[in-house]
Amino acid sequence: MKTQVPKQTMKLLLFFTRFITSTGLAIFLALPSSAQEITKGQKKAMRWGNQSEYHSMSQEGGPYLIFNFGIRRDGKPTIPNHDFSNLSGNLGLGLGYRKGNFSFEYGLNFLYYSPETITYIPLVDRLLYLNSYANSLIIPLVFRYDIPVREKERFRFGANFTTNYIIAALTDGLPFGYRGAGGSNPNAEPLKYTWVTSDKQSRFFFKAGLHAEFQFLNSSFLILQASRAFTISPNRNFLVSWQADGQNGNFEVESRIQGYMIELNYKIPLNVLGKKLSGKG
Repeated sequence: MKTQVPKQTMKLLLFFTRFITSTGLAIFLALPSSAQEITKGQKKAMRWGNQSEYHSMSQEGGPYLIFNFGIRRDGKPTIPNHDFSNLSGNLGLGLGYRKGNFSFEYGLNFLYYSPETITYIPLVDRLLYLNSYANSLIIPLVFRYDIPVREKERFRFGANFTTNYIIAALTDGLPFGYRGAGGSNPNAEPLKYTWVTSDKQSRFFFKAGLHAEFQFLNSSFLILQASRAFTISPNRNFLVSWQADGQNGNFEVESRIQGYMIELNYKIPLNVLGKKLSGKG
């Protein structure tokens, strides 16, 4: 004998089945979106975690890599309308080590240096224009002392001193030329001259100044530096010989690496760089 299910019960079962099915389907369809949202949240949290870890690592001290670029200005131009003649630039790469508030750096720098001078020769009433290229490779030894200005040490301010040793003079300019018309008679025939570099020269020059260090992207630093370059004795001596109007003579021109310098440095601690390169950060 078959038992008939009441219509009310059938309707309730049907409603319940539909409700469960639709609810399950909605949950199923929502799962990928939820998982995606969780993944995005996790990635964002991981990024914030990495940045926090990089910041903490960058404040630990120890070895770091540093890149630098600078411009030097040596007083007023020697040649009228030749403002570039008293400008030079430097570019370099180095290694450093920080312990507390002290830092030490060394590396290799390229210095572009092209001093221009005008010398008046009264014997023949001529002006001699000399353009002496003096590009050099330099080993800098840098000492820094700075203190944090804020609690998180994202900004530091301090002083620095650099001893620069010239290891190689790359160029000494043109060996000869025909220049020097001028004096009271601008139509006079230019004198002939030759010149060589003297052995009497200093391989050292120095820098002293102030710098400000800023945290950059939580993992590295930018250093803005202003300094004064000076030397105890000339870095180059040029011996010039000239001929004009049946006369001849010679004189010496001294060249010094001095003046005011503005430099921008990028510094990244090696522990942070190693973590980034390993792909674990």
